[in-house]
Parts: sequence; C-alpha cells; structure tokens
Amino acid sequence: MKKRLVLFSFISIFILLAACSSKPPVELNRSTIELKNDKYHLGSMTIMTGERKGEEVVPTALYYSITLKNTSWKKLGKEDPKNQVTIKIIPNEELINASRNIVGFNIFNSDEYVDSGVGFGESIDRVIPKGKTGQYDMYYELGVEDANQSEFKVAPSKEGMEELLKVSSHATVVVYEGKKELARLDLNK
Repeated sequence: MKKRLVLFSFISIFILLAACSSKPPVELNRSTIELKNDKYHLGSMTIMTGERKGEEVVPTALYYSITLKNTSWKKLGKEDPKNQVTIKIIPNEELINASRNIVGFNIFNSDEYVDSGVGFGESIDRVIPKGKTGQYDMYYELGVEDANQSEFKVAPSKEGMEELLKVSSHATVVVYEGKKELARLDLNK
C-alpha cells in the first residue's frame, strides 16, 4: 500500500512540474514599429494614367519588425510552406478603431484592402534553428504622400500617421508552425 502511495505521489508531482514548466517554444526577442517610406523596404508603384503617367511613387507603411527566439530543444518550421513558421498580428480594439478612423479601414484585415489602392506584405524566416532567432517583417501600406493626380490612395496626414504609430503596439503577435499555434506574444510589453 505504501509503495502505491509513494508511486502515486511521485507521478502527481511529475505531472504538476511538467504542467507548470510548459512555456512557449518561442519568445519575443525584439520588436520595432515605425513608419517607413523607402523603396528598399516597400518597393514602388508606377502611375499608369494622367499627367504623371510612368512616374514611380513609394507608399508610406506601418512597418513591424519582429525578432523571435527559438527557446525549444528542436528546430521550428520547415521550408515547406505548409509547415513554416509564420506570424499574424492581431490588433486590439483601440488599434482597429485608430486604423479605421485614420486610414479609412482596418489595415490588419486583408479583405478590407480590396479596391483600396494600397497593399500589405511580409518577409519571414520559414525556419528557426534551435537556440537561434528568426526575423519577421510585416508592413501595412497607408497610402502615397504625393498621390495627387494618381490612382493611388492618398496617405493620411503626418499627424494621423503619428497617432496610428502611438497605438501600433496595442496588438498580439500569434506565432504558428504550419497551422499549429505556438505562442501569443503581447507587443505592448
């Protein structure tokens, strides 16, 4: 009887320790959020009609640069697109409302970009080796500052963009390996 009690106690303690020590396999190593307006990071668009036909314009974007560290004992992700490490930025209500008020739509919802004259994009490390970091850059175009007489969306005022930047960290980064959610990381911390 005593042996069973000792064995049961040992198993219970092991299960409790395992449950308490479960932490996500990735952690937020560094994050920066800024307004960018450069061709190197965002590319450019060519005006197709009007007086400025053929001229290149560069959009202004809200640019998230996130570095994740693999804290697990194995490599995360694979080169295969179905199993790579990806992220998604989930804005809180304050950030969604700021986006709608300043840009005219929720920039974090890809469906709302249809016919907006702007776009979004990302650059990701598909695999994060054990103990190493991965880089994830996501951008959400706000418009073109010199868009007069062109078919592209006019960017919000400088003040509006600065206001959006102030609340841009009010979001959660969700990290996935394929379809499996690995972690939720608060950008506001």
